[in-house]
Amino acid sequence: MEKLITRRATVELRVLNLNFWGLKWVPSFVCKDRQMRLNALVEVLSSEDSANWDFVVLEEVWSNDDYIAIADSVRRIYPHSHYFYSGVIGSGVCVFSKGQIISVLSHAYSLNGYAHKILHGDWFGGKVVGLCKIAHKGLRVNLYATHIHAEYNRVSDEYLPHRISQAYELSQFIRMTNSDTDDVNIVAGDFNFEPDDLGYAIVRRFADLKDAWMTRLDLDSADDGNTCNTPDNIYSICEGKDDRTPRGKRIDYILYGQVQGRTGVTCGSCQTVLNRIPGSKLCYSDHKGIEAVLEVGSPDSGNVNVFHP
Repeated sequence: MEKLITRRATVELRVLNLNFWGLKWVPSFVCKDRQMRLNALVEVLSSEDSANWDFVVLEEVWSNDDYIAIADSVRRIYPHSHYFYSGVIGSGVCVFSKGQIISVLSHAYSLNGYAHKILHGDWFGGKVVGLCKIAHKGLRVNLYATHIHAEYNRVSDEYLPHRISQAYELSQFIRMTNSDTDDVNIVAGDFNFEPDDLGYAIVRRFADLKDAWMTRLDLDSADDGNTCNTPDNIYSICEGKDDRTPRGKRIDYILYGQVQGRTGVTCGSCQTVLNRIPGSKLCYSDHKGIEAVLEVGSPDSGNVNVFHP
């Protein structure tokens, strides 16, 4: 229902995205140290000292048991969560929220790999875009979570038509599921596109979104923003035959956009997080996490109608 209250001039929203790399039904040398990494992630998300994000989006939580274990462990801090079931083994995409999830919706991408490409596995995972409509801090938040088909060979990408199709469907899903009664759109996930790729441009431009990393105010940070295959991650590998060390690439994103006529949104800071597990040689994943602090401005700082469940 609508309730008349006085809202602050700006509302801070903190968002975390992490591709967890949680393949459970494969040999341990394929997905290394999964249980230890899962325990370390749960420790972070269940601690009031470290879990300062309003929303957490995870990809590659392929096991329903792992999702339930995380949800049960973090419920005191993140009482609301949702897993987007899809495909044969699940989409791997899930959301944890401090604000109440009012409704959910998902769309399974029309083109999503090939069933006979068993070692690639994207077809079995059922890649999706999921939407959680959330009431939090007096705002109506559209939180979109996605994982787009992987790029296995950059020189000869046999899945490029599938990946471009998914980028377009993602952009249209975002456009068709928000309204002028919402306050902010937030999109988080592993896009498997680098910033110069066509798929990245399609999502940003067609859905009218800004990249938190590119628009952050703390531009002087030494952080390079790369989230995958970075030299300081123990699970990284050299992809090019002439590479001596992994080069790193930015394929995990937090994008945001304001709903027309509602509020202004800016990104105060954006950085990579959750790489090396404290006191351990292990990393949380083969990806780094990325966090963004968004400032959602109010049209005026006086009395406004805000959503309150």
